[in-house]
Amino acid sequence: MCGSTRTPSGGGHFRSDCHLNITHLLSLLTVIMLLSGCRGASLEAPQETSPRLNPPLNLPPPLESWPSLEGRHPDVPTDYEPIAESTHLRLYLKKATSALIVEDRRSGRLWRSAPADLKEVKLSQAWRRRIEAPVLLGYTDADRGRANTAKPEGAEIDYMPVEGGVRAHYRFAEEGFEFSVYYVIRDDFLELTIPEKEVVEYSAETGNTLVSVDVLPFLGATHDGEEGYIVFPDGSGALMSFTSPHPEAVQEISVPVYGQEQVQLQRSDYTYQCSIPIPLFGLVSGDGAFAAVITQGDFDALIGVGRSGKSIPYNHVWASFVYRRQGQFSLMGGQPAWLYEPDMVRGDRQVRYYFLTAEAANYVGIASRYRAFLIEERGARRVGQDMPLMTLTFFMGVERRTWFMRELVRTTSFADVQRIVEDLASAGVTRIDVTLEGWNKGGAESRYPQRLPVERRLGGEEGLRALAAYLRARSIRLFLSDNYLLALPGGGGIFPYSDAVRGVDGLPVGGGGVYLINPQVALRRFAVRDLPRMAELGASGLWLNYFAGLALPDTNDRYPLGRENFAASWMQIARLAREQFGAVAMYGDNGYAVPHADRLDYVQLDSTHYDMFDETIPLYQIAVHGLVLYSGQPYNLMNDGRRTQLRQIEYGAIPNFVLTYESPALLARTSANWLWSSQYEFWRPEIIRQYQDMEELAHTLDRFIVGHTRLASNVYQTTYEDGTRVIVNYTDQPYTAGTLTVPALDFVVLRGGE
Repeated sequence: MCGSTRTPSGGGHFRSDCHLNITHLLSLLTVIMLLSGCRGASLEAPQETSPRLNPPLNLPPPLESWPSLEGRHPDVPTDYEPIAESTHLRLYLKKATSALIVEDRRSGRLWRSAPADLKEVKLSQAWRRRIEAPVLLGYTDADRGRANTAKPEGAEIDYMPVEGGVRAHYRFAEEGFEFSVYYVIRDDFLELTIPEKEVVEYSAETGNTLVSVDVLPFLGATHDGEEGYIVFPDGSGALMSFTSPHPEAVQEISVPVYGQEQVQLQRSDYTYQCSIPIPLFGLVSGDGAFAAVITQGDFDALIGVGRSGKSIPYNHVWASFVYRRQGQFSLMGGQPAWLYEPDMVRGDRQVRYYFLTAEAANYVGIASRYRAFLIEERGARRVGQDMPLMTLTFFMGVERRTWFMRELVRTTSFADVQRIVEDLASAGVTRIDVTLEGWNKGGAESRYPQRLPVERRLGGEEGLRALAAYLRARSIRLFLSDNYLLALPGGGGIFPYSDAVRGVDGLPVGGGGVYLINPQVALRRFAVRDLPRMAELGASGLWLNYFAGLALPDTNDRYPLGRENFAASWMQIARLAREQFGAVAMYGDNGYAVPHADRLDYVQLDSTHYDMFDETIPLYQIAVHGLVLYSGQPYNLMNDGRRTQLRQIEYGAIPNFVLTYESPALLARTSANWLWSSQYEFWRPEIIRQYQDMEELAHTLDRFIVGHTRLASNVYQTTYEDGTRVIVNYTDQPYTAGTLTVPALDFVVLRGGE
């Protein structure tokens, strides 16, 4: 197997010993190239080095005059002027403050950017002005240490009619900023856009720099006691009702979309917190709702939610766009301080607010609207039939370092995997995906970014090819685990100061010999070289670690990448892998990966359980089920087994196990000591039992979820588009409704008219 060439550490000694003349050197290079070509030529890397996932922005054209519109909702105040209408909506503008009202012409419902009773509630004048403003601007001064909020009353606003709405241009003269916001209605949604090219800072004069812009923070805001709830995409999803008792103090959180924006490889503390995997939020009020989708700038956005309290008596949810992030900067050689970065985060920003009525005005309707967006505008497609019912990952081995040598701790060989698959087939377990982790030299993640050759102590290339052929003959997909993020001490070919991801402080992200690799470097130096060679091993797919779970801003000098560019670069690798292998699986659940993946693992099936939320829901799963196959955390590493399986069934996930042939006790004193319960012999009965359960649900894997409801305390029903209903009972007592009985800690599947 051709490997990477490494420059010898003593160039002069190399030349004096070899005594190669030019003719001999050229002949040798020719032979090397021919041998390399025999084992798979490198791919051609895409030309785009700053790729994007979102399409280019199209702004509405200007109009010569305001349109003349007939008819007016009787409850719209006279200081709001009708400025645009679509098939389903009409838009009103209050020019004094740029506050908006959207009339849903289907139901007569009014959606206000500022609450109707704002003048009556007890509020400070400063908060009253903030609540009425449809945009709130955050900035920092020359010290870059603390964010301030620009005074809304200090803004000068100019208006220009555009097709479908208005362009409002805001000037904050005192703070030194100006920018434009386009408010436009299309069919059933309001679209708010902030173009990058119309954002201006006067930092030279004021010393101030832009930090954030919150948009429509009080759209549809409600009081306690009203009917409805806020839908927040925390993990699988969460609801905050308007009726539940709660503390009197205002509760508020803001969470970045797509997870953490910066990473620290060495952390001494750990706090459990789910990430936000999709740029979606919503609000249900009475018989109406809106589903908000961040369509531009989603990688540079936070979603905020606030529960009413004494000082702000409104429940509300909003998007906040980030223009500068905080990082640790060392000034004048002193101790690092948390400061806002000096350069602005570029890019357009846009949010769509889809208005829902009647039966669609609930969290299922909100998730379904995002699913339609993924299909219609992001290229997601329905999965095929006869999908695998289970995914099994086999941990092959890992190196244990000693003072004198590296010892491979082998827990599973290629022959062992075949023996396990044969044994499961004898029990009827046949529709499965198989993933190999640690198949390459040195075992699991010991020599990345070098991933070849195949580890000979596991059976070598011949053993892997034999396993791949065996599985392919039985229509079982084999995925090889791969990693394009980490550069580890046992690898090579990476120069940290030129190839590593750089943080907002401009320094390489890493330490102790471990660094994060810039995605474009990973693509151009390693992926295009290694993908064809790995594809020759006969596997059906590649399992890409981190790809759907991490998106970082990278200030690398050669390939600077925003978070969207970072994720899009990884999707370039995924596309090449799909072309070479036929299928791609990924770690994580970020929504941008759905159109690019055949399976997602480690998908969140729970929420953080913040105090302000009342219930966890499968918002994410409703949105993506039928578009991608997914699994949660490995079952054998969870501590509440039966309820974990029931949650998988309720949420439409397939079971996931991480297995070894030998006892995981062998992994003590290795980096894989987290794998504490994995021996196949112990988990065999559970694998077979869960597979048999999944056979009852096999027909639902390619179906959309169209309903989800709580039938009783800890009893839930999931409904699929073909009429199938899956009822899960988490309680210790049977659940009975009419002639239906669901045993304790069990489930039933009702097909069609049952």
